[in-house]
Amino acid sequence: MSNCVAGDLAMVVRKLEHDKSHNLGRVIRVTKSTSMPWGICVAPRVFWEFEGNLVCSDGDRADMVDDAVLKPLRDNDGVDEVIAKVGKPKKTPITVTSEYEAAKIAESTPGAHVLVVRNDVLVSEFFGEA
Repeated sequence: MSNCVAGDLAMVVRKLEHDKSHNLGRVIRVTKSTSMPWGICVAPRVFWEFEGNLVCSDGDRADMVDDAVLKPLRDNDGVDEVIAKVGKPKKTPITVTSEYEAAKIAESTPGAHVLVVRNDVLVSEFFGEA
């Protein structure tokens, strides 16, 4: 069973043992699942082709990513522990690049959910009072 399904936005929430890259917190969209091509896994694992920017330890762009390092970000009825705890979001989050802009939007828009994203990395979140 995998964490993600095709089409999910997903955040990199952990790194693999030998990964020295800086992908933690980056958000990607998974597009197509694939099996481990190198035959070095003891147990079957799911890997994803994706849209977005992830880098390998050697600095090259990653071609696929291990499902085990991903946390899906869903605004639908998918099974997700955050949604189970706090409920389904009422609105699609607004994405901006500055904390100042996010704070202004959250302050002036009741119920707003504002994400600050820079270089495909989630930096912070702001919430307007309901």
